[in-house]
Amino acid sequence: MIRNALLPLFIVALPVCGQPESHLVHQQWQAFSDRILPVQGGHQISQQSLNQFPQELLLPASQYPDLKRFSWAQIERLYHIHHHCSEDENELSGGADWRRAVQFELILCREGKLPSQWSQHLSERHPAGGSYADRYVNYLRANHDASDVNVFLQQHANSLTLAHPLHPFHAVFASLSETGQSAILGARAIIWRKMAACGATL
Repeated sequence: MIRNALLPLFIVALPVCGQPESHLVHQQWQAFSDRILPVQGGHQISQQSLNQFPQELLLPASQYPDLKRFSWAQIERLYHIHHHCSEDENELSGGADWRRAVQFELILCREGKLPSQWSQHLSERHPAGGSYADRYVNYLRANHDASDVNVFLQQHANSLTLAHPLHPFHAVFASLSETGQSAILGARAIIWRKMAACGATL
């Protein structure tokens, strides 16, 4: 059972900064990698490859509403804007994150294209869950030519969440439960941050 197979992941010791054995960090990372190989079903993904993707977008929690930054009322309001393509006079009077979310929904409901300056925000979480890139590529698939979708993916595939079918590693992790994905990717992130803090590299 996948959940049981993941339990040993939490036994992996984290490196301690200042230890004289510089190779200890690498040994512990190798031990972690060896433990997760059977869980991944033989698939191997390098640390360098995973590091190309924002950590937040790899975790299942990225699919849920972002209630740390937005209220339920705001999320409901975005739903209304999305379906009715209209906003109140004071709609854009909130913070930058809120204004960006409103502008995004207005662009999509008016069947427009995101301006180039949006590239820096595509990997951010949408208030209702998923990344802006997730939602925009879905919009392109429904309303534009396949060539537009392909161009977007060539430039912004690393802004998709792991749960999106077009994410490069989606198929590798699709067989795992959310618990399994969180255990593997969460433990990987903790070890990687600890290694970075100690000045170690892979």
